[in-house]
Amino acid sequence: MDRDEELAMELSGIAAEDGTLGRDIPAGVLFVPPAPAIEGDELVWRAPESGHGDFGLARPDRRLLGEFIRLCEVPNRDIAAFAATWGMLQVSETEDMLPSDWVLTPNFPPTAGVGFTVTSGWPEEGLRESLTTWREHSALARAILNVAAALHAEEFGRLQDWRTLYPRVPEDRSHWTHVFGFPNPQEALSLGWTRLRIRLSDWLRTADVRPDLSIMTAKRPEFVLSGRGLYGAVGIQLLFAVCAAHGLAVCTYCGAPYARPRRAARTRRNYCKPCSDSGASLRDAKRDSDQRKREAVRLASEGLSPQQVAAKLGRPEKTIRGWINKDASRGKAPRQVRKEAGRAKKRHKGG
Repeated sequence: MDRDEELAMELSGIAAEDGTLGRDIPAGVLFVPPAPAIEGDELVWRAPESGHGDFGLARPDRRLLGEFIRLCEVPNRDIAAFAATWGMLQVSETEDMLPSDWVLTPNFPPTAGVGFTVTSGWPEEGLRESLTTWREHSALARAILNVAAALHAEEFGRLQDWRTLYPRVPEDRSHWTHVFGFPNPQEALSLGWTRLRIRLSDWLRTADVRPDLSIMTAKRPEFVLSGRGLYGAVGIQLLFAVCAAHGLAVCTYCGAPYARPRRAARTRRNYCKPCSDSGASLRDAKRDSDQRKREAVRLASEGLSPQQVAAKLGRPEKTIRGWINKDASRGKAPRQVRKEAGRAKKRHKGG
């Protein structure tokens, strides 16, 4: 990937300022068989002599996408090393892959997370994947990101990237851009997004990407997106990169998962755009504020000074005094609270 591509992805929001492409996205774990061998133009995963094979687990992280899109231009040994870390690509259900009916038994006690051993189903001839297939899909993922970066910048993108997505794209770029006679560039860009969506959707559909529930690496059930093997994990990373999103969050108000343009804060409420636009965040903030005011008045009624209440609630003393004074002026506070508020007011005037 050249510097122009890296800069375009950074400016479009697809890559972070440090050049990182991947996102920390809640995704399912990958089963990783023992490292493959290179035989001709294939990666081959062979069963050990015992007939059993120990599998590891890999959790997709920020490294995955950036490393994957470089595989189209690296030697075979680097693809094999990548596969040893992340597992089989599993592009097609008709090719050799990890069968879903294999018997996997957990290894206890685990040494590095949870390990699994295949006790049946490993084919004697091994599992094979074409290195050409790996390179083709690496180039496709890279073209998807390049086109998305261009479209985010309101440009049509390079012809060579479009021809990776659609090999029959004609050399006459104006015909491709305005094939149906679109009268302005904005409508042509909209067509570009549609064409990009089709190719990415094909990837996600083929990889069987879907919502799922993970209990493998969390102390409690966790909402994730999962798909078939590494192919699905890369598709999920592509989805969030193209949307310039930084992961999933669950809306505090409606409970629906949504993609965020920035990393979700675990200690704060998060709102999807429809709920944010409807004022849900403001309503929740006002409810919280009213609750803190009531709590301040209650603590003051129990004899705590404004300074003590401020320390307990983590709010400035001036704010606490304002709440108490306002409540006292309405005659809603108990007598001792009104007296404390009156003394505070005198001290403030005297100071």
